[in-house]
Amino acid sequence: MSLAAHPPPAAEESDALQVDPAALERLTREAAAQHHALPVRLDGDRLTVLTPDPRDIRKITAIETITGLRVDAAYASPEELAALIDRYYPAEAPGLRLDHDGTAQQAADAGEEVEENVDSAAVHNVNVIIAEALKKRASDIHLETTADRVRVRYRVDGRLIDHATLPKEMAPSLVARVKVMGNMDIAVRHQPQDGRVAFKWGGQAADLRASTTPGIYGERVVLRVLQKAESIVDVDQLGFTRENLEAFKALINKPYGMLLITGPTGSGKSYTLFSVLRELARPDVNILTIEDPVEYELPGVNQAQLNVRAKFTFANALRAYLRQDPDIIMVGEVRDADTARTATEAALTGHLLLATLHTNDAPSAPGRLVKMGVESYNLAASLLGVLAQRLVRRVCPHCVTTEPPDPHTVKRLGLELDPNTRLKVGRGCEKCNHTGYLGRLAIHELMTVTPAIEDAISDNAPAQDLRDLAIKAGMKTLREDGIQKALAGHTTLEEVLATTLDA
Repeated sequence: MSLAAHPPPAAEESDALQVDPAALERLTREAAAQHHALPVRLDGDRLTVLTPDPRDIRKITAIETITGLRVDAAYASPEELAALIDRYYPAEAPGLRLDHDGTAQQAADAGEEVEENVDSAAVHNVNVIIAEALKKRASDIHLETTADRVRVRYRVDGRLIDHATLPKEMAPSLVARVKVMGNMDIAVRHQPQDGRVAFKWGGQAADLRASTTPGIYGERVVLRVLQKAESIVDVDQLGFTRENLEAFKALINKPYGMLLITGPTGSGKSYTLFSVLRELARPDVNILTIEDPVEYELPGVNQAQLNVRAKFTFANALRAYLRQDPDIIMVGEVRDADTARTATEAALTGHLLLATLHTNDAPSAPGRLVKMGVESYNLAASLLGVLAQRLVRRVCPHCVTTEPPDPHTVKRLGLELDPNTRLKVGRGCEKCNHTGYLGRLAIHELMTVTPAIEDAISDNAPAQDLRDLAIKAGMKTLREDGIQKALAGHTTLEEVLATTLDA
């Protein structure tokens, strides 16, 4: 493999690659996987690494900080790099066992479901994998069966990172163990299954939602770590700017109407909703929710789980709830025309209706509901506001430093900064898995429905017209809110650029 920073080399060059063992020792497998870089040559105080991003100055600086060496970067494709990391670093993470006896596969073939048929190594390994995920603050755990291995990955602060690989022969045992823990059918391997896991091991405890799906090489498992209700913060701690916080609190304290929270999957919509419910839950208020699934159990809130087989859908639950004397109704997601129309009717008849919706920004939400079949005049009369949000990574407080912003990023964001400007960034340390980021915060775009916006919605105005009216009324876009938080040192301009669209 050529060590020049140019397009991928030919296969025969890759086969001829010589990796210096002394270079490998300068970077742990975890750091190599996190930074997508493989050290291949050590020459005095200079370290050569392979990476798909040889011009990423921030990455190179982070590796230099970790190793204490000057770093030269050369190109390798993402696929080549992943294969090389697996080839040159130990496959297993500390604490995992590689011995197994294959009884889980035999049990599955026989249609048996007893826990004793799960390999003891699989029991131990699943416990270790979950326990380590909790230590690393992972939100999701992926067990993926590939052509030649089981790949274990964690989602930490919104990014997937490699954790370990195990022999492919262990896959049936690992999947079987998760199924046993989640009360799923161990014999069903060609259909998706869902379950809930109450994990207790080694002094650690957590609730997880398990999902299994079939694949071409075998089943894959994803475990979602469910947060406890006590982890939900007050609305004041959701990261709103002062102006947005005041406007948002005014909306959630309205006696009736509809408030929508929008964004892609994983943008923290449900967390924000539950923070609102926590604030609104009082003895004199009847709050009803319909969720899929129930992720947080809140005291003082009457929660229900979606059950399609029993015809307890979002729309049917809403109709039933209107006969349950509610003050506030929360709908986990507006995903079909029936739910959209029923939610709008509930908001029109004297109830505060809170719901999530999948749109990229706040001004696009009214048009989405109209396309679902909601009459524009009813929507205009019921909609209080729309909050769009994204999650960006926080600068790690343990390795924070300041440096001049990247000129290319500044240009792409359309900013004009003082030449002497220095912004906070993380160098990368053990606390943040060498990423420079620790935890996440939300950036927001809050569109309050003013009389002008209400008229525009009633007239089926396009999203751009609603955006212009909202900005005129004082709305800050997602990108503007993110830039403000980056300049304040909470996140970085690179995070804002990667997470938001042009205004």
